[in-house]
Amino acid sequence: MILPCSPNFLPRALDPQLREPAHRRRARSIHSFESQRIVAARAGASACNAPSPALMADGALLRLARLAPKGVARPYLCEMARSIALADRAPADAERILRRSLVAPSETVDDLRVVAECTRLRSWLRKDHMDRRYRGSRTYVAAAQRFRAHPESLPTLQELRQIFRLQEWDLANDDAAAEDARLRELQATVAASTAAASYEDLLELAGCSVVGRNEFNSYCENHEIYDFWTKDYVDGLAAHLAAARDERGLEVLEVVEVGAGDGRLSFFLRRALKKLGAERAVNVVATDSGQWRFAPRHEVKAASAEAAADGAHVALVAWMPMGVDWTSSWRVLPQLSEYVVVGEAWNGCCGHNWDTWGNPAYAPAGADVEAPPYEADGFAKRELADLSRAQLSRYDCAAYAGNSRTFSFKRR
Repeated sequence: MILPCSPNFLPRALDPQLREPAHRRRARSIHSFESQRIVAARAGASACNAPSPALMADGALLRLARLAPKGVARPYLCEMARSIALADRAPADAERILRRSLVAPSETVDDLRVVAECTRLRSWLRKDHMDRRYRGSRTYVAAAQRFRAHPESLPTLQELRQIFRLQEWDLANDDAAAEDARLRELQATVAASTAAASYEDLLELAGCSVVGRNEFNSYCENHEIYDFWTKDYVDGLAAHLAAARDERGLEVLEVVEVGAGDGRLSFFLRRALKKLGAERAVNVVATDSGQWRFAPRHEVKAASAEAAADGAHVALVAWMPMGVDWTSSWRVLPQLSEYVVVGEAWNGCCGHNWDTWGNPAYAPAGADVEAPPYEADGFAKRELADLSRAQLSRYDCAAYAGNSRTFSFKRR
């Protein structure tokens, strides 16, 4: 599911109080012609002292794009402007042009705030940077060929590490302290001027989450993957659902996945349950509102997030949109005994940090921070740690691979 980011979000690396953990609130990958126009326009404007034919043509196309009516012409001209400016340039040359556009005109951190406050621009910069560095590598191409040839074959976590050469990633580390410390150090080095900072460091300071990433992240960006489902994870989640059915003593446990997108997770769950011999004991249905216009790869029932869970015993959601809470509408359903939330937790970009997760830092004025909404409604929260350890998400990196977690909220 594509997730919208709050336009008011300012990356923690630019916040002098460092209130927010560095590994949270990542920019969603929303590829945008408008983002390309902003980058190209700033690059052209900041390079006026040394114009080149490419940049001059780029500026002319941008002027035409601004005058063009909305429709096919405008995005086409914006794309053309970007391609003339950057497509045929060597990576170092393209990064030099883009770097100059990020910190124009004064080479200070304040210049980055313009970038940091534009979600789509950050998203485009992140994808562009990783594509330029990793998308054409042998590792990336081999991985793409493998998954294209076997689209319905889930790798194990170990196989995924081998495919993308993640052996040096510390998957056992569930503490982001090292990443937080690195960002503090980086922030200190640019306090007076950004002149000595690399292009990648500037992207990191702007909240693009690029340091320590590789072909795995680039592949996820290009295939709209937020959690890369592995056999370890899906088998573990299927076992959890089968145990929930036994615990409740039901003939059939009705499970609904809400916001299922293309339906892959539910498809893999049904297959895992069949291997367990529990396909008739646990019925998994994928639902989606269609708001994000995903083309379903598997069977997906059309239903709103609020209505989908009606009649279910367990609701499941992966990467709920940021700032949105669906769980409050589920907790009032008498038949529902549990819901499972997958994604960035507590102060990340999945769900609402108070309404979903009960983070008191985001509670509204006057709220009883000792009683989070889910507790007030009679539910208890528990991390499914074995599942969390089997997850890899698109925003993970070598230093910290614990961005996405799995939590169960069970009715007392």
